[in-house]
Amino acid sequence: LLISFYSHTFFYNLIVHSIDKHGITATWLKRQEKARSRLMAECKKMKNKQNGNTTSIPQNILVDEKNRIVFCSIPKNACSSWKYFFIQRNNASAILGKSPLNGTGKVPFVHSKDTLLSSNLRPFRNFNIKEREHIQRNYPKFLVSRHPLARLVSAYRDKLEHHGPVNNFMRILLPLLGKSINSKSSITFTEFVDYLLKPSSEKRDYRNNEHWRPYTDLCLPCYLNYSYVIRYENFNDDADRVLHLLYNTSLKSLPHKNQQQSGLLDEDYLSNLTKKQLQGLRERYYWDFHLFAYK
Repeated sequence: LLISFYSHTFFYNLIVHSIDKHGITATWLKRQEKARSRLMAECKKMKNKQNGNTTSIPQNILVDEKNRIVFCSIPKNACSSWKYFFIQRNNASAILGKSPLNGTGKVPFVHSKDTLLSSNLRPFRNFNIKEREHIQRNYPKFLVSRHPLARLVSAYRDKLEHHGPVNNFMRILLPLLGKSINSKSSITFTEFVDYLLKPSSEKRDYRNNEHWRPYTDLCLPCYLNYSYVIRYENFNDDADRVLHLLYNTSLKSLPHKNQQQSGLLDEDYLSNLTKKQLQGLRERYYWDFHLFAYK
């Protein structure tokens, strides 16, 4: 890790003198270096150390083999936009014979395994041990962080808040909450939070669904030592700079660019939670808060 960290530091010291456009300033690079240093310091406090064993590597960590870059795909943290970027850049839509965007402006198929393969994205866990060690030491890596509670509210609103026919997420969760599945079925945000915080005896623990699982578990930041952290709250600026540095392109390459700059949480949902529930969420997402400097 130390070797990887100092190699990154040398890289940034080098480019800070050669790049003075696209907003890639010494201040921004130092902020990224500070974020990496914080990650390293906080990771030392983690009791259960993260490693590269295949049994512990989630499928969210993806390797752009063509460009030798690692990206961690975190649901509700602009992951569809990034996957579409890889599809577009590697001409996967032409390979698949499909149009990347439909008339609604949504990206309907970016999360399929066929799409990932066609866009030269290969799960990190599929490489052998020697290859993973090489990637861990030498490939630039990036992810998008987001306030854990803002991400949770977003996941609830997208997957569980009832806006029409019962979807697959609700079909799984409604019976777990002791509710029937019908057109009038609903799950409140407080019920959802209670479910997440209660001990589970389920064979397949749905509390660990990737849409609301802590992204520290999804991305293994204490093992992979990410080069760049794009903050969702500063998405447009950070993403534009990372795109210039890693792909020599701009934010125009990303669809559905995030317009939310303030990072404000949806208080209408969080204000209904009790102090006990809020404390439970802080404990559940403890490492997301601490590793990525959220309060």
